[in-house]
Amino acid sequence: MSLEQLLAHQQVWRGFKTQNLPKKSSGYPELDELLQGGFPAQGVTALHTQPAVGELRLLMPQLQQQQRLWILINPPALPNAEFFAQHGIGNHQLLVLRPNSAKETLWATEQCLLSGSSHVLLWQQGMNVAQLKRLQLACQHGDSRLFAFYPPHDSQFSLPFDLQLELQAHPQGLQVTVLKRRGGWPGQSRLIHFTRHWPELTQQQASQVIPFPQEKVG
Repeated sequence: MSLEQLLAHQQVWRGFKTQNLPKKSSGYPELDELLQGGFPAQGVTALHTQPAVGELRLLMPQLQQQQRLWILINPPALPNAEFFAQHGIGNHQLLVLRPNSAKETLWATEQCLLSGSSHVLLWQQGMNVAQLKRLQLACQHGDSRLFAFYPPHDSQFSLPFDLQLELQAHPQGLQVTVLKRRGGWPGQSRLIHFTRHWPELTQQQASQVIPFPQEKVG
């Protein structure tokens, strides 16, 4: 394979070129600014987060933008179909898989990515470099994306993901920190506001504002 072919298939990393890799808007202007255009258009993104802090809300614009099938593999809880339906995502666009072993999980993930008709959300406890490379190649061949969820401070930090983010709960949304990415420096952080998409999430906080005490008359 020639150097041009290797570069076209993203098999060689070059610092001055990687910033031009295709991106897709995240749906949040502040996150697009943090990621220099949005999420990678293909490849593997790792999200280090506690469960149920808003990680699926962060990805909701991605789910809404794509007409492909979204496959959820080993989610920690059964997805709320009503929540997805409220945002225009029907049951026919979602598929939940629960393989019997870690080996079957990685095999199913690879096949889904290779199909070219789906993107994948994966909750998997362990992965090595060779397995990650297989999934990255599957993303390239299927022009697909994989979002892999891990606990905070997980040992997966050393793996060469296309993008690696840490998510922390915040009263106004999520605090997102870049742990690792191609073509950019880690460490940058932004508060991603959910107010525009879900204003009801901040109403409770607004109602807790304590008024100034009234002066006594007389």
